[in-house]
Amino acid sequence: TPNWVFLLSFFCLVHIVAPWDQFSDLLNGKLIGTDSYMHLNRVRHLLETGSWYDPLYPRSNAPYGEMLHWTRAFDIILLLGPFLTSPFIPVYSALHWWGVVISPLLEGVALIGLIWGLRPFFAREQLSLLGGMFILQPAILGYCLAGRPDHHSLLIAESVWFHMLTLRALLNPDQHRWSWLTGLVGAVLLWTSVEGFISLGISLMMCALYWVSHGQPFSKVAGRIMSSLLIGATCLLLIERPWEGITVIEFDRYSIVHWSVIAWGWGLWMGLCGLERLHPQDISWSIRASVLFLGVAFAAGCQEMLFPKFFQGPFADLDPSTFSFLWNSIVETQPLLSFGPFQVGHFVFYAGATLPAIPYLAHLLRKTNAPVMKLLWTYIGIGLLLTFPFALLQIRSTPFAALFWIVPYTDLLWRLYTRIGYNVYLPWRRFYQAVIVLFGAAGFTVLGSFIIKLEHSAPHPIGESAPVRLLAQFLRAPTTFGDRPRTILAMVNFGPELLYRTPHRVIATPYHRNLQAILDTNAIMQAAQETEAYRLLKARAVDLIIIYPNSGERTLYADGSGKAPFYDRLVSGNLPVWLKEVELPDELAGFFRLFEIRRGVSPPLRHLSSQRSPAATIYHPMYYQRRTLTIVS
Repeated sequence: TPNWVFLLSFFCLVHIVAPWDQFSDLLNGKLIGTDSYMHLNRVRHLLETGSWYDPLYPRSNAPYGEMLHWTRAFDIILLLGPFLTSPFIPVYSALHWWGVVISPLLEGVALIGLIWGLRPFFAREQLSLLGGMFILQPAILGYCLAGRPDHHSLLIAESVWFHMLTLRALLNPDQHRWSWLTGLVGAVLLWTSVEGFISLGISLMMCALYWVSHGQPFSKVAGRIMSSLLIGATCLLLIERPWEGITVIEFDRYSIVHWSVIAWGWGLWMGLCGLERLHPQDISWSIRASVLFLGVAFAAGCQEMLFPKFFQGPFADLDPSTFSFLWNSIVETQPLLSFGPFQVGHFVFYAGATLPAIPYLAHLLRKTNAPVMKLLWTYIGIGLLLTFPFALLQIRSTPFAALFWIVPYTDLLWRLYTRIGYNVYLPWRRFYQAVIVLFGAAGFTVLGSFIIKLEHSAPHPIGESAPVRLLAQFLRAPTTFGDRPRTILAMVNFGPELLYRTPHRVIATPYHRNLQAILDTNAIMQAAQETEAYRLLKARAVDLIIIYPNSGERTLYADGSGKAPFYDRLVSGNLPVWLKEVELPDELAGFFRLFEIRRGVSPPLRHLSSQRSPAATIYHPMYYQRRTLTIVS
């Protein structure tokens, strides 16, 4: 076992130092990232209504409501806080503080899983070094910070345990419990996010490779994994959806589409196990490979016939041109490497360890002969093969690739460390060992940070430092707008926090299923005529408009020619008669401007009588049917 005292102390130190500059904000109720607020909003709504099968959040995408692509998996984790502490702490306070600590706790669960899973492969001291490297990975740490209740931290913990259980099942094929546990954890992983298919693919590809090269008993290992995976996936589909919603097709959220893939995989491996029972004599590897290829091709063809859009990815139902508008504006969906202009800072910061780790892994795969270590390095190689391309395309995929590259990278550091330690004739060898550990642990992170500063490529989301908490206090005060819920048109990044801190409704939130709300917001700000802006505002029943003019917010609203006429009118103060500016207190006036739509005042009705608002597509909360709503102005 590793030095758990060291790992626990180091873990606590890192999670205190990493968010140090935000600790005062965390104590004052601030969270990190828009997703954090939205996750807690969903759980609050669930606590208020008790409607487990109603994922429609009514105060977003006003007046239609918004149904996010998240499942109830992370909601269950967040509900544990109020459930365990409700006799002692008010429910909403318990939910908030549980949200603050949940992601570090989940990283701790992942750390335990990593150390447990790799115990058969490494010595005690090497496991301690590996645990320290895992804690310091910026891609993983970024999603596991205090104050960031994000389902990605749950995905990281589930992925680690899934991969470690797969290794344990392959290492001990006669111990059935590991295979069954692997499938059950895989089902929860897929339920949490359809991104879990990548991890499932790594596990099954490894099983297939070992079955082709070694034959039995690895087909039975895969068969048990798929059987427990199918059982778990079926139960979780029933937990996630009402009976009448079981057959609804959704590609970005766990549904019958993804369950069918598990069913085809189960049928494939059951067929392969049956083939081996019919032919107990050893089958050549070429026959096994051919049968496996034909089986996979048949299953893929059946999936294509049932759900033709499945292979287009989770965003198959979205228009690529409008979807790219949102996707290109999110920091975590940007690539690690940028070629226009060429920038490498983020690659070095997040994935610089791959530069020595991948060649070293290739060396290990070529030189290692011990079956146990060959199993590990082959699994790591398949994992990097499937995850690293996604990491290059999107920063958000980097943690799942980091789970694999830190293992050979740590092994390389350990070999250098021990080789220097054995050289008794080398002066200052302890100093050199310390340099290896320190540079290996933090060198690429520090170097990447320096390069990012030189390139000026550090991501700064617009509105990141805005005092939204103070604005929310003003908006919910009984003397201002707290007497009844209002509908607010504001920057997309403000939406989740305003929902969290006020009783009001908002239009836009930064999620792909709410893309129409973002487009409507932009259409209002780009309106050349006040009647056009008024028509869209009335269709959305907007009461208040908030702008943040000194933040570069205009770039979000400008059209292809750089124009945003209605937004410019708001900034200049040249307001239409149906709009008035609300005076803000001094602590807010330097940041925001607030406008209220006058009741009973409008442009001439002859300009509005025959116009309709854009259709808004939502998901019906009970029957999960798409309904199109159109409001006549």
